[in-house]
Amino acid sequence: MFRKKFDLTFNEAFQAQKKIESFKLCIVGSGGVGTFASMISAASGFGYLRLIDGDIVELSNITRQIFYTENDVNNEYKVDAMKRSIHQLNSSVHVEAIRRYVNKKTIIKNNFFKDINLVVQAADQPSGLIDKIVVENALKAGAAVILVHNGSVGPLFEPGHQENFRKFIKFLNRDSDGFYEQLIYNRSKFNRTAFPTIAQGILGLTQELCDYILQYAVTGSVPKLENSFYSLSKRKYINFIDKKGR
Repeated sequence: MFRKKFDLTFNEAFQAQKKIESFKLCIVGSGGVGTFASMISAASGFGYLRLIDGDIVELSNITRQIFYTENDVNNEYKVDAMKRSIHQLNSSVHVEAIRRYVNKKTIIKNNFFKDINLVVQAADQPSGLIDKIVVENALKAGAAVILVHNGSVGPLFEPGHQENFRKFIKFLNRDSDGFYEQLIYNRSKFNRTAFPTIAQGILGLTQELCDYILQYAVTGSVPKLENSFYSLSKRKYINFIDKKGR
């Protein structure tokens, strides 16, 4: 299946699998998308996963975050429960479980993205602002970042191209008539995602995401996501940079 998907010869597939095994992947957020992406990555042969989330498993989680169990509720940090589940699937994966939230305070004290090749930003708190915190600090650490939200995957931001994130923010401001940055900087700390990810098509979303993760691990690039993001509902790529490169 891997060979067919990327049109590889047997030898090319073998070399690609070696790249995947040595690739260091970080997933921020162990919610719906983050848990599925973690398990699929482990099953695909990724040798190193760093999971970051400060949540303890709650009863409401297990309706859509299916790798947690009733025994985990109020007892286990999400990252610890995911580490156990991953090792039950593939014991050879090195899983680093970090029981922290990523925010403006913790990012100063922790080098969350050191030695990482790719960061998947799947967390939803602090709402909206988390993207900026993760992208800016991951790029400083030399890691690429791919965003995933309810209904969309991308863009992909790479070290040396920080200006693309600024252009993406400008696009979001234009698309929201200037309200995007006002909203993320003035949201209550109690604000939560309006709908659980399962309602937004978690399986389709994660499938798209994991294809891009594999592509980046093997080839070092995902051209389709460099200047655009994929909308699951519209089933098309939406460019965030205009013809003048703004």
